[in-house]
Amino acid sequence: MLQHLDTFIAFAVVMVGVSLLITILTQMTSAFFGVRGTNLKWGIEELLRTIDPNLDKHAGEIANKILQHPSISDSTFSKYEKRLPWLAWLTQKIGSIGRLVSQWRLASTIRPEEFLFSLRTLAHAPLQKRESADWQRQLEEALTESDANAEARFHLVTRKIQDLSPEVIKNLDTLFPQLAVSAQKAIGDIEQGFDSTMDRVSQRFAMQMRIWTVVFSFLLAFVLHLDAFRLSTQLSSDATVRASLVAAAETISRQAGDVLGKTSSSPFVEAMKQLKIQDPLANQLLAFPPVLESNEEAETWIREQVKDSDQAEKLVKAFRNVLQATLRTRMDSLKVQVNSLKDELNKTEFQLVPDPYPGWDFLPYHPQWKRHLAGILCAAALLSLGAPFWFNILKTLTNLRPLLATKQQKEREQSSG
Repeated sequence: MLQHLDTFIAFAVVMVGVSLLITILTQMTSAFFGVRGTNLKWGIEELLRTIDPNLDKHAGEIANKILQHPSISDSTFSKYEKRLPWLAWLTQKIGSIGRLVSQWRLASTIRPEEFLFSLRTLAHAPLQKRESADWQRQLEEALTESDANAEARFHLVTRKIQDLSPEVIKNLDTLFPQLAVSAQKAIGDIEQGFDSTMDRVSQRFAMQMRIWTVVFSFLLAFVLHLDAFRLSTQLSSDATVRASLVAAAETISRQAGDVLGKTSSSPFVEAMKQLKIQDPLANQLLAFPPVLESNEEAETWIREQVKDSDQAEKLVKAFRNVLQATLRTRMDSLKVQVNSLKDELNKTEFQLVPDPYPGWDFLPYHPQWKRHLAGILCAAALLSLGAPFWFNILKTLTNLRPLLATKQQKEREQSSG
């Protein structure tokens, strides 16, 4: 029974190791192509079309200007655009580089009040000579129409109050909230649409990351010739390889926890702690940070902690700078963890990359190609379940092993006695 459990543990170790490589590749792909920013841009475009269908053809340009503005974007390219004129020239001359840099400049998060403020600022901002005023004129018309609707509702409620009898006027406490709600309905509609759109953006981003995970799962399964059937047969018959993988289970599990954030705090919490260390004002005004899972959640927490709005915005900007450094450090650590993971697997008797490399032995002109192809496809499907799934499986199996080993030891002692 213990041998079967060790086989499952060894299999899970291999799955966790390869799944971590897939997770790291997915994270690097997301960062390189600015997937969070491009999804947010898509969401802003959809929201602009909802506000006013006439903004349809200008939605992309307006969304770019909002998300690339230095006060909103957390990208270095947006902050130093004016100081690096050669970068603007390069992005204009080379289209592919320009598209990538444009994606890198996009903000990854935006708050409702920032969105509304950006819309009003853009509608009245002076344009450069080379820019067209079509989008700005259409945006100003859309905002003016919203303001006019809000003003009309305000006057409607005012007239209703004036028509009331003196007895009812005494009970105005119940009518003032209605007045406020009516006057702010235009903004409220935008904010409600904003929240709904951001939910769709999150779902869209998660789906894209899922697709990348599946793509890399199949790619690595074929490149490594990872055959689930061969692997299970090898682990059940080769005691040396099985034992070496079981021995490495704890180390692999710990590294998986680091990559997945299971054993270390989120980068947002780390950035908040660094901010308290580096900035005396942050150390004075901010409490110990709670669990923070997103940039928006962290910035909202800062604004809730600091009552003075100017001080809060100052700390938010400082937090964004610290977060950038923290994320860069995380990316560097991912590279170190990849090498560490490879070294740990190399210490075992298991060869992740076959040597000699078998070539295209899953094609029809090879013997038993059908079984091998089915094994690779099975391994790819198992890998596509994701690193968190295999991490939890490995933790469960390794926690179960000491209990089973103790039980078998007692049974042997009883049978020998």
